[in-house]
Amino acid sequence: MNIRKMSAATGALLFLGGIGMVQGFGASPAAAAPASTTVVASDVTAGQQAGYRDYRQGYRDGRSDGWLQAKRDCRSVVPYLSSRRNNIDYVDGYEDGYRTGFREGYREYCD
Repeated sequence: MNIRKMSAATGALLFLGGIGMVQGFGASPAAAAPASTTVVASDVTAGQQAGYRDYRQGYRDGRSDGWLQAKRDCRSVVPYLSSRRNNIDYVDGYEDGYRTGFREGYREYCD
């Protein structure tokens, strides 16, 4: 089982366990009893929830892809980068150039 699935399952169990602890220890029986509620759904609320879910999924996918790219990039040591790693001007220029190149490549291939 991969780590992402394990952490999602663990988080869900901890969340559900926390709810049980709050209801069991922190509330009186009357407060812990389920109350009848009426759910009113509106388009704004549903859209906001869907947007947040999409954002979170996009964040997870982007973080995963970024992590994998960093893993690929850092496994093979680039000789010119390792010899100049302590030169802050070089590193700043490299990072700015990398961002510019990525933006240009994104415009060409993704837009």
